[in-house]
Amino acid sequence: MKPDGDLIRRILGIGIPSGLENGMFQIGKLCVSSLTSTLGTSAIAANAVANTISGIATFPAAPWALHDPCRQPLPWRRRQKTGQVLRQDVYPDGNARFVLHQRLPVFTIPYIARLFSLSDTALNMCVTVMHWFSLFSVVCWATSFTLPNALRSGGDARYTMTVSIFSMWLFRVI
Repeated sequence: MKPDGDLIRRILGIGIPSGLENGMFQIGKLCVSSLTSTLGTSAIAANAVANTISGIATFPAAPWALHDPCRQPLPWRRRQKTGQVLRQDVYPDGNARFVLHQRLPVFTIPYIARLFSLSDTALNMCVTVMHWFSLFSVVCWATSFTLPNALRSGGDARYTMTVSIFSMWLFRVI
């Protein structure tokens, strides 16, 4: 039983950037939650329910964000071929599946939100937030999840960490 230094370096090369990325993402979520808490109880309730509904809405597409990148090995040493695989296979498939899965939640958001016994103000806030979420997630979800998973599967965790942290602070927190 002798440690394999090369294997350990490869694992840490993906694990450390991914861990930092997830840690920064949680800090960003905490910042957004602390901002929401200053807006009153209706906003807190609407945000909590919207987070739950968005988890339900993205649940069917989430496994594909992991499946697509792992379906075929990416030829990382031939960068042009890798870009071609990402553009033609991973990204369009992930986006198409997400659009397909988002059709039902978009039309049922008001009915799902009513199950949470919200006040009228919180219900209206939640429905508004979820409609905006649905609109932007159709455009951005596959890019935000499927594409980074494809890059990570090829061993490029540092780039995805950098882009994720930068975009999270720029778009989500600020």
